[in-house]
Amino acid sequence: DATLKSDKNKRFYKSIVQRKFIKNKQLQLQLSDVNKYLQCETARDFDFYSFLSNQVIECASSYLFYKWYLKQRRFKSILSYCYYNNSTMALFKAANELKIPTIEYQHSQVTSNHFAYSNWGNSIANSTTLFPSKIWVWRDSDVLFLKKEFSALPNIQILKGGNVFISQF
Repeated sequence: DATLKSDKNKRFYKSIVQRKFIKNKQLQLQLSDVNKYLQCETARDFDFYSFLSNQVIECASSYLFYKWYLKQRRFKSILSYCYYNNSTMALFKAANELKIPTIEYQHSQVTSNHFAYSNWGNSIANSTTLFPSKIWVWRDSDVLFLKKEFSALPNIQILKGGNVFISQF
């Protein structure tokens, strides 16, 4: 059964990542430092370390699983409505590395108030694989805005396709 095979592979990749994480003392130290900083800044006795560690492990194992799965299924493209969560970024990283086009269908207007679409500068220059290869937006102004905000990633194509739902009426 395909579902059982997928579940088995998810567990397999997670075990690989967990073993690597346990051996990576530098990453553990960095996460510990982030944990201390967040605890000081929020004045909360919350274990950010466990949360952050689990996020790193989940994201890395999801990436490995998606890479395996995409190779098995031979997808021609990947369409998503939201690139900025760990699971979708892992999927996009795997797909982009396999040269499978990744498209984000913009689910709203794009403005400078949105953390995922503004104020990137050059901080993302080495992160090409985490982003969609194409972003489908609603308006000409969205195209101009995103071309400016993602200028450090010149390979991302910003396409004006309009709002598919509204165009049905």
